[in-house]
Amino acid sequence: MLKGHFDGLGLQARIVGYTAAVFLLPVTALGTLSPQVLRLALADVERAGRTVGRLYAWSTAGALLGSFLTGWWLIAKVGVYPLVMGASLGLVALAAFVGQVWRRPLFVGATAGTLALAGMFGALGLFASPCTEETDYFCIKVNQVEHDGRRLLAMQLDHLTHTMVDLEDPSYLGYPHGYIHSEVVRHVAARTAEPRVLVIGGGGYVVPRWVETYVPQVRMEVVEIDPAVTRIALERFGVKPDTRIASFSLDGRQYLQEMAERGAYDLIVQDAVNDLSVPYHLMTREYDMLVRSLLKPDGLYLLTVIDEIPRGSFLRSALRTMQEVFPHVELLHDARSGSKGQGVYIVAGSAQPMELERLPELLRGLGIEQPRTGRVPRAEIDAYLAAGPALLLTDDFAPVDNLLAELFLLREQVAP
Repeated sequence: MLKGHFDGLGLQARIVGYTAAVFLLPVTALGTLSPQVLRLALADVERAGRTVGRLYAWSTAGALLGSFLTGWWLIAKVGVYPLVMGASLGLVALAAFVGQVWRRPLFVGATAGTLALAGMFGALGLFASPCTEETDYFCIKVNQVEHDGRRLLAMQLDHLTHTMVDLEDPSYLGYPHGYIHSEVVRHVAARTAEPRVLVIGGGGYVVPRWVETYVPQVRMEVVEIDPAVTRIALERFGVKPDTRIASFSLDGRQYLQEMAERGAYDLIVQDAVNDLSVPYHLMTREYDMLVRSLLKPDGLYLLTVIDEIPRGSFLRSALRTMQEVFPHVELLHDARSGSKGQGVYIVAGSAQPMELERLPELLRGLGIEQPRTGRVPRAEIDAYLAAGPALLLTDDFAPVDNLLAELFLLREQVAP
C-alpha cells in the first residue's frame, strides 16, 4: 500500500518515512499509557516515588520479557506475520475491554463488525504467514517456477530466490556463480585425487548436489546456519537419501574456529550471501586469515559478492581486504554477461598461483567448449580499486550496510 510513496527521497529519509508511516501512530498511542497509569496510581503524593519506581520496574520487566520471548520463541513458533496480526487484534480487544464498550450500543455494533471481519479474513487465510516455513533466520518459501524453459523448484529466503533446481537434471545450476563454482571444483579435482571442499552457506544444496553427482571423489562439507534450510534442501531439492555430504547447522565462522581442520581443505566456498543482507563477520580480514589457515598451501578460497561494477563500493572493499591476506587474488565473473554492471562476482584468493588460465583447456577435455568462468584482467581490477574508496574490512570496522547502499539505490532506480 505504501510502495512508491517515498521513492523520491534519499535512502535514509525513505527508511524514516516508511517506518513512521507504519509505526508512528500506534507507538505514539502506546507511549501514552505509562503517564496515564501513573496518574491513576498516584493517590498519595507522599508515596509518589515508591509508586513510580514500582510501576516502571514492572514496565521494564515486561519489556525485557516481551523482547526475549518474542526473539527467542514466538518468532520461531508463530512467525512474524501472525504475531503482528495477533498483537494488533489483542490491542483492539484490550481497548474494548478497558473502554467497557458493551455499555455503548454503537461500539457494540462496531466490535461485532470487527470480529466478523477478522473471522472472514481468517477464513480466507489472510492472517496466515506467506512463508512455507518461518525460522529465526529466514522466511523460507518453496515454489514451482518457470525459468530457462524449465519447470524448476525454487527456494526463496526472505526476498532472494536463493536456489533453483531441476529435480530431473543435477547439471542445471541456476545462477551463473553456481557454474563458476562447479568449474573451479573440476579444476581442483584435476590436481588432487580426493579433494576436500567446504561450502559456507548451503541454501538449496544445488552445487553440493552437482558435486556429488559429477565429481564423486570430492569430500564435501556444507555449513548452513539455519537447520530448517538444510532440512528442506535434503528433503525436497533432489539430494540423494544416502548422500555423503556432511552437513552442519552452525554459523560459518563458528564452524571454522571450532570444528574445521587446519590446513586440510583444497577449496573453501563462501556463499553465505542473502541478497543485500550480508553477514559482515564473514567478510573481514580476520575471517580471511582464519580461512587461509584452513587451506592447504595451494588451496583456493572463493568469496561470493553481489555488487555493481564500476560504482559498487562493497566489492571494491572485499577485494582490498582479500589482498591483505592472500598474495594471489583474482576477480571472476560470468563469461556470458561480461565484467561490468550489477551481478554476482567471485573474489578468489590463494597463497600460491591458482593457474585458472588452464581451466578452459581442462573443460574442453571434458567436452565443455564454452566455460562460464571469466577472469577480470589485472589492469581492470587495479582501475576499479583506484576508482573509489576501498575500505579494509576488519572485525572492528566493517560498514557493510553502508557499502551496499549504492547497490540498493541502483536497484530501486533512484539517483544517488
